[in-house]
Amino acid sequence: MQERQLDDETRRRSDRRQFLGSLAGLVALGTGLGGAAGSQDQQSAVTVRLDNVAADAWKLVDTDDGTVASVGAENPTLALTVGTRYRFVNDGGSDHPLEFRDGEYGRLLSQAVNGEFEDAEAVDWQADDEAHEYAFTLTEELADRMENYVCRFHTSMFGEIDIIREPPAAVAFQDQSTSGSTVTVDSVRLDDGGFLTIHDSRLLDGQPRESVRGVSAALDPGTYEGIEVTLEEALTGENTLIAMPHRDEPADGEYRFVESGGDEDPPYLDLDGNPVVDTAEVAVGAGQDAPEVSVSIDNVGVSAWEVTDADAGVAPLNRENPALRLRVGTRYTVENGGWSSHPFALRDADGDLLLTQGSGGSFADDPAVGWTDDGVEVAFTVTEDLAAAAANYVCTVHPSMEGAIEPLGADEPAASATITDQESDGEAVVVDAVRLDDGGFLTVHDSHLLDGQPLESVRGVTDYLPPGVYEDVEVALDEPIAEEQPLIVMPHRDEPADGEYRFVESGGEDDLPYLDTGGEAVVDDATVAVADAEDDETGGVDGDDDTDSGAGNATGDDADGGDGTGSDGTESDGASGSEDSTDGGEQATDDGDGAGFGPAAGAAGIGGLAAYAARKLNLRREAAAVEAAEQNGEQSVDPGEN
Repeated sequence: MQERQLDDETRRRSDRRQFLGSLAGLVALGTGLGGAAGSQDQQSAVTVRLDNVAADAWKLVDTDDGTVASVGAENPTLALTVGTRYRFVNDGGSDHPLEFRDGEYGRLLSQAVNGEFEDAEAVDWQADDEAHEYAFTLTEELADRMENYVCRFHTSMFGEIDIIREPPAAVAFQDQSTSGSTVTVDSVRLDDGGFLTIHDSRLLDGQPRESVRGVSAALDPGTYEGIEVTLEEALTGENTLIAMPHRDEPADGEYRFVESGGDEDPPYLDLDGNPVVDTAEVAVGAGQDAPEVSVSIDNVGVSAWEVTDADAGVAPLNRENPALRLRVGTRYTVENGGWSSHPFALRDADGDLLLTQGSGGSFADDPAVGWTDDGVEVAFTVTEDLAAAAANYVCTVHPSMEGAIEPLGADEPAASATITDQESDGEAVVVDAVRLDDGGFLTVHDSHLLDGQPLESVRGVTDYLPPGVYEDVEVALDEPIAEEQPLIVMPHRDEPADGEYRFVESGGEDDLPYLDTGGEAVVDDATVAVADAEDDETGGVDGDDDTDSGAGNATGDDADGGDGTGSDGTESDGASGSEDSTDGGEQATDDGDGAGFGPAAGAAGIGGLAAYAARKLNLRREAAAVEAAEQNGEQSVDPGEN
């Protein structure tokens, strides 16, 4: 006799066999599972119709279960499943009596004479000789003996039987990363319908009812894939979870296993009498428990995408094909206003689809990515691998609808700012770009910041900016500037969240600066020239270009406190001014005289902020001055002389 076991790779995983084997006694404890296994005999019979090919062979004419054998095959091997009821129709009639035999040619069931199992109650042999129809249930005892089927009169009409042992339910549950509120079960089969429950590891402690963490809605008989089960309480950290199919007994569509003390809606049992289960290691990954980011996109005709709304600094709004900044560890929900004609997709640099509306993509089955697609909305978590692969986002129909993907590391700053050297009327400055993932303000500081005076150095601040990316932001100055000088831009949070900038009036306790990964303030600087200022105020003496002039003023004249220079532009000692400002910042750090930044900045305080700004900005300017001197063929340079 040949025997085939259920081909279910997940259930065969060797590292889980001992675990699964230990569940039977634990789940059965106090649950009244006695009647759970018998209901499968009430299912409808599977019809198999055979006919004779002369006296040479049987031929499968028809069947309503394609797993039995291929229709039209001669003397096919029949795959019969334990616990299933079969109805054989013999179109060969009494001239070709059908018999089922064992390996010793013993008659187990026979159309012509009495077979050994025809009186077995569980087999329930039913013979209609007039219609040549014969029905029976394939019990374990019968399956243990049955090996072939034959015609009693013609030995060439002979075929083998494969026995399939498969429980009335199956479940596959893979390891995954999740937000903590749901889990996804890969597949479940419920021959008689019922429910899919999720248990935690308390099941191993003999607590089958207390361990229930979530349950599906009532499921009709059938096979389901990608079943998402909502958990009653969110997970944290790493967890061992068990997926377990349950019957609906009594058949009322309500899950009552817990409230009935295990007397109702019992688990499905396998052929050994154990609950049908599978386990998975479920982790709440880094960044997965952070708030999700929602992004709304739409098409501009067939030429471009635009972002119409976004929670955090994903992209500037209402710009054509803007770059999307996606952070590792963050989950994004993208609402595509034009999805029916403009499917959204992420691609790699070779043009291969990673995620795409309607057809998945190579990352769609990655449980850590958690791709979902309901038509209008798609959702995914940016993993390290996805971030490394993603190059752009596109419409899969219109190639001009394409924008870049700019991945952000999970620990990258939540803000950025860029300002370039410019000429101003003295009333305002323009910041090229600012990103505020959590919203806040953009401030402009003068060079008093480099003297350890972050509060006194504030020259202007924007109104409250919601989370997002902004370009060409104009910041009005509280008092106009009259001469060229360095200005520093610094993004600030809105904490507490009241929409009011209170950093100065609170002494640095509220509305703290955004910090980078090193715990330092996010800043950028530029030299700002005043359009009406006299030429000699630029500090140039030999016709050097604006880059040299800017370097001199940044590290020398204006770094000494912002007092400016004399008419010849050379009264201040630029190198000395740079050292003084840096030392001043470090002294403030050492003395701790400035107001602290509270828990966001730790012990560094405002003095540390000023010292960091001085080091960062002065080093940048000094490097530019040295490079300029080398280009002019000079051996050394005094930044104050440029």
